[in-house]
Amino acid sequence: MQDEVTTWRAVPPVLYAWFVLEVAYTAIQTVVFHQMWFGPRILLVWAGIGMASGVCATFGSFELASRLTGTARLGAQVAAWSNLGMLLLELLLGTYFEVSHHVPHWLVQVDTYLWFGIDLAIAIGWTLAALRYKALAAAAITVAAICGLPYEVYDGLFRIGAGSWLHSALVAMHVLALGALVVASARGRAHVDPVRAQRGLRMIAGSMQFRVVAGVLGAVALAMAAASTGEAGIGLIKAGLLGAAAIGLIAHALFVWGLLDATRAAVPELPRWLLVPAGAGTAWTAGVAFRQLVALYHALYGSDVNDAMDVIQALTVPQLAAMSVALILVVIAIGIFAQRRGDAAASIEVSGRGATAIVLWLISAAVTTWLVPTAKSSGAGAIYVVLSVGAMLAAMLLFAGLCRRAAGMMTSGAALPGARVVR
Repeated sequence: MQDEVTTWRAVPPVLYAWFVLEVAYTAIQTVVFHQMWFGPRILLVWAGIGMASGVCATFGSFELASRLTGTARLGAQVAAWSNLGMLLLELLLGTYFEVSHHVPHWLVQVDTYLWFGIDLAIAIGWTLAALRYKALAAAAITVAAICGLPYEVYDGLFRIGAGSWLHSALVAMHVLALGALVVASARGRAHVDPVRAQRGLRMIAGSMQFRVVAGVLGAVALAMAAASTGEAGIGLIKAGLLGAAAIGLIAHALFVWGLLDATRAAVPELPRWLLVPAGAGTAWTAGVAFRQLVALYHALYGSDVNDAMDVIQALTVPQLAAMSVALILVVIAIGIFAQRRGDAAASIEVSGRGATAIVLWLISAAVTTWLVPTAKSSGAGAIYVVLSVGAMLAAMLLFAGLCRRAAGMMTSGAALPGARVVR
């Protein structure tokens, strides 16, 4: 019988990613408010990290809750559902605040105290899960509750504004208290679930197909833009561009979901420490893409076109880089999985298909980053765009096939290693 794994060794890898992202989010928040840097780049980076942190917290909380029993399980489930609620609140009210130009003050106050209530529910949930360490749990929930108060409360009582170093220190202590509660709550080993891993890999493959649809729809919209002159045609083009961006965002979400689901499956041959950073990085790009989708809506249907275009174009290279790294990590993880299964033929096939997909993706990224912006004529620009889109679509289809091949191997069993008779 194996000894029970507890504390930091039992923390799901995705919750380590959550903690790193929360620290980064707090650091950027401090810089933004203290230095008054409100440019589109820093705000997009900040928003993307916030989204990625919420996604990792939600998946990691549900994974840890599945290992626990009794009151600890209930507490972790409260934290998990509260994290999900916070994520949905950000998506719904955050979108409304971004789209609407006249947000009533009372709704802003409701949003502030909803955030505080959900955050407090998360802390209470982890406290219930960590009751084995009563003194630590009591101290951590006290710190989390006090330091997590809305900054308006501190500003009203002690004149501590959101841009002060003291408020930043309170936020940092809040994050550390939540991290301590998570570590104290953690115990048990991950449940190996090949079916979940198979489902996650197939979801990743589906996300690539969604990306292909988004790419084709965007290309059709651009072609229509070149040929259309009437108002009806322009309206159709706007809808096509917005629809392509929305489908691309759905593809991002499916990719992240599939990656983190495959991570939660804890299949020994599939290296989780490669999938977690890939999932966190893609969640960051999804958060950025979500903000850019709202900006695209403003650019197409609003009046602040220049500001919206600044947001849309702000992080093109970092997004491509993050997505490229994520794809490379997934390909490496699948290659390791095939090798550990002992299937030499599958390992060679996976390596070849993965290497081809990565090369095509990098070609597309390089053309988009360096050749398209420097094209000296519209004809050359059109050729570069076609080359970039074609390479990207081919890479996505290859990558989708690679993930489906790995999903098929997940429940087929490992090949028997070769053997020889010793006389």
